[in-house]
Amino acid sequence: MTIGYPDKKRYAYIYCNSVEEKKRFEKLAKEAGVSTSKFLLNAVENGLNPPPQPVSDDVVALSEDLEKTRDELRIARILIERYQVELQKVKEAAPSLQINRNFLDLFRKAKRPLTDEEICYELTVPKFYPMLASLEGLDDLKHKPPINFNEIPTTTIETIARQLETLESIGLITKYANGWAWNG
Repeated sequence: MTIGYPDKKRYAYIYCNSVEEKKRFEKLAKEAGVSTSKFLLNAVENGLNPPPQPVSDDVVALSEDLEKTRDELRIARILIERYQVELQKVKEAAPSLQINRNFLDLFRKAKRPLTDEEICYELTVPKFYPMLASLEGLDDLKHKPPINFNEIPTTTIETIARQLETLESIGLITKYANGWAWNG
């Protein structure tokens, strides 16, 4: 290769569709201040690897809206999860809420706080000791015939405990040192 002369191995010949097209390319190259070869090479390169386009205001606004919507969705999912946990708690308490009428009546009629033993006695005697259920009007557990609390199924005791907790959590009863009392 001789200095000052172009290397013939690097030539790429372009056949334009028309003479007008060739003149248009030459005019555009002249306006850009480069040779027709450089103009066409740049056009090909830009076509193969286009420069990044500036982001429009609409795209920025949409991007911000999308991020805001994602945040709201994230918060909504957290709230839904919390509500589902609360709903599950209510569903678990639902069986005990079905028989809370007995609890409510028991506490409404009581003139004083009731001990755990008194509550269990009042709620289990009719079911497990039907012959003692007719003995109403006894004011005090010590005047009632004794029952063996070990004979009462654990699930029944657990249900009573859940009901007491449920009634306390919704503010209908309060736990005191000497027992449970009606708030109504």
